[in-house]
Amino acid sequence: MYRNNPGRLRLLLTAKMIVNRNLPFRVVEYEEAKLMDALVCKEEVKANITTPRIKEAIVKLYSSTKREVTNYLDDNKEAYPTFTLVADFWTCKTTSDKFLGARVYLVDREWQFKSVLLGTRKFNPAYGDRDGDIQKPFKAWLDNMLNDFGLKRQHFYGATSDHGGDVRSMLKNGMILNWEWCFANMAHAATKSSCGVNGAVSARANPEMADLIVRMVRGIFQVKHVSATGNLFQELCKTKTKGASTRLVGYSTSRFLSLTNVLKRFIEKWPAITAWYEERGRQALRARKSPPEFPLANQYDE
Repeated sequence: MYRNNPGRLRLLLTAKMIVNRNLPFRVVEYEEAKLMDALVCKEEVKANITTPRIKEAIVKLYSSTKREVTNYLDDNKEAYPTFTLVADFWTCKTTSDKFLGARVYLVDREWQFKSVLLGTRKFNPAYGDRDGDIQKPFKAWLDNMLNDFGLKRQHFYGATSDHGGDVRSMLKNGMILNWEWCFANMAHAATKSSCGVNGAVSARANPEMADLIVRMVRGIFQVKHVSATGNLFQELCKTKTKGASTRLVGYSTSRFLSLTNVLKRFIEKWPAITAWYEERGRQALRARKSPPEFPLANQYDE
């Protein structure tokens, strides 16, 4: 395309950067952008790029991508169901908007394991469409997403997701698929349960680990958020520990691998952590205040 129509190629690349949020939508109409184009672009790649043309290019990019995906899936359909469907909900932490995503897994004709993201769509059915729950609009939206790519229920053999009731029920009962628990989500739930951080029941089953995590999280919070010490911890990491990292990893129960990373970093930075608490204690005594308690005192074993 560069050899035959370099101007069109530049238009499509600009549209792609806008879609990927590397550029603002109206950047092509900024005077600064026009001056930059006139200065650095060769004559053959210059093009009349305007907002309406960007809109048209985005539509064409979507249409061509959708057509390519549809043809790929058609080429790999068999007389028997071979596809696996993965569907899940995500909630935006900033706006609390809920999104529905669907992905297809398959082994293609070259015996390569592949996956195709069909898309993510904002899921906000009207109150009247819910009829007491979200199963009806959920199935309608999922069917529409599959139909956009020429897919039907009979093309799928299995499905995988987390253990959430809505998604699991839809895939098992609504779509009548052979459902299996997603391994990553299963490992996440198993780790939380075995470490005592999945509610009161799991905490009673493993109180020692649950207490250790609570103490460790308290220590991480104090080291990271006590402003009176300035960059003391970073300097201690440079002199008392190995490695280039100078900060602790925050713990989040929403990711099962974070616990491993938190424990590893905490152990690596143990000399700096203990030295930080010792200096905090001396600082408190000079100010005639009670020294802070080290949550994991006497818990480290060489």
